[in-house]
Amino acid sequence: MASFSSTMSALSAVSPVLGSASQFINAGLGIANSFNNTTSRDLQMQQQNQLDQLAAQQAANMQIAEQNAALERQQIEQQAADDERRRQNALRRSAARQRAEFGASGISAASGGSGEAVLLGLFEQSEEEKNEAEALDRLRFAALDQELENKKTLNLLQSQQLKANQDLERAML
Repeated sequence: MASFSSTMSALSAVSPVLGSASQFINAGLGIANSFNNTTSRDLQMQQQNQLDQLAAQQAANMQIAEQNAALERQQIEQQAADDERRRQNALRRSAARQRAEFGASGISAASGGSGEAVLLGLFEQSEEEKNEAEALDRLRFAALDQELENKKTLNLLQSQQLKANQDLERAML
């Protein structure tokens, strides 16, 4: 029985020390959890900041790309108008020259026949050139639209990739 009471008295002496150690460990765990929560919040804030910065940069780049595309569209339209004006002037000169040649050789373009056919050929050729130019302009516009769509897709991909990387980073903590 002496050994039981000596064991009990030893446990009573150690018990306050164990209680203090337990409180110390619990306090350390509390501090660690608090630090972990702070780190997690800081990480979330940092990641949100990264997402916001990426979105702002992409929006600015997209606005610049849209402005550049609008300027390019205006240039294409201006070039098309200039080309059409030159084509019309060339057609008028060519038709006038052809009529003058017909008149000098005694052929009347107004009376029909081969003179009229030649002039109609000039007008048809000019119309074909106009249609080809319009088709080329439509292709240029489509290329501009496609470039903008590709930029939007790339922006979305970059955003999703950043979010996935951030999710992975948070999961590793």
